[in-house]
Amino acid sequence: MKIFRIVTLIALSLSLALIVLSQGILQQVATSSAISNLLGKGGVYEVVAEQTRSTLAASPRLPAKYQEIFAQSLATSVDAEQIEAMLKPGIVDIVTWFSQPASTPPPDIIIITKPAKDELVKGLSEGGLSTAELTALQADLNQQIPDQIRLSDVEDFVGGSSSSVLEGEASAEEPSKTGAAIDALKQAKSLIGIIQLIFMISCVLSLLLTLAIMWLSHRLGHTWLRAASGSLLAVGAVWTLIALVVPMLLRAPTEPATAQSISNHLLPIAIGKILQAGLLPSVLITLLGGIGLSANWLETKK
Repeated sequence: MKIFRIVTLIALSLSLALIVLSQGILQQVATSSAISNLLGKGGVYEVVAEQTRSTLAASPRLPAKYQEIFAQSLATSVDAEQIEAMLKPGIVDIVTWFSQPASTPPPDIIIITKPAKDELVKGLSEGGLSTAELTALQADLNQQIPDQIRLSDVEDFVGGSSSSVLEGEASAEEPSKTGAAIDALKQAKSLIGIIQLIFMISCVLSLLLTLAIMWLSHRLGHTWLRAASGSLLAVGAVWTLIALVVPMLLRAPTEPATAQSISNHLLPIAIGKILQAGLLPSVLITLLGGIGLSANWLETKK
């Protein structure tokens, strides 16, 4: 029976760890602000902005005499802040969809690009172009990028298939290359559903294991609360310490993020934020353990 109690204590520790980690992950995908903050700190917005600027600046339809002024206008009008403003409404829709039933189809987010285009035209107009030149450039820009882009078509405008789009070679009959973005959303929703299930099972399992440890302790002639409360206190304290210390030690690479290195920037930031979000459950577990040990101490003093 002693061995069974030890095994139960280990299982309880693992179950509590799953509660902390799964809750930390769920907390990070629960709000659009948390996701947007993670993408911003991870350099995603800057990478998208850089790729967008490169794609537009490399357009073969842009006359050579306008390339310098066009590049200067792009640098100020298509930046990380502008990309974030464009994507935030879509992130809100995605977060809302994450909380809906599994059968709900994913939203095909519409990204409004007109404000960025207006800012670009404004920058070009301040660059000394004539009205006719500005009108011609604006017409070319409208052909390259519409005022609205669906999420399912975003790959056509940032990287990958950009050249055919800029040259007007994509036809309505051509098979869509869109599936990647929508499939990624479906996979993310499925993963979140699995994590939610793990969280709920871990909560129920932790309760049952705690009760089992209390019963086993009583059968072995020990107090009801000591072993279970000690396990709660130890696990909670360890994860509280991890949540406080590890995020301070994790550092993203100092060099600017690129499409190839974006995962290296995102991973340490994501881990740190997940651990920080798991601080609340770890503190609650620690408090429960402390309260149980206090109650056990009072009981033994009677």
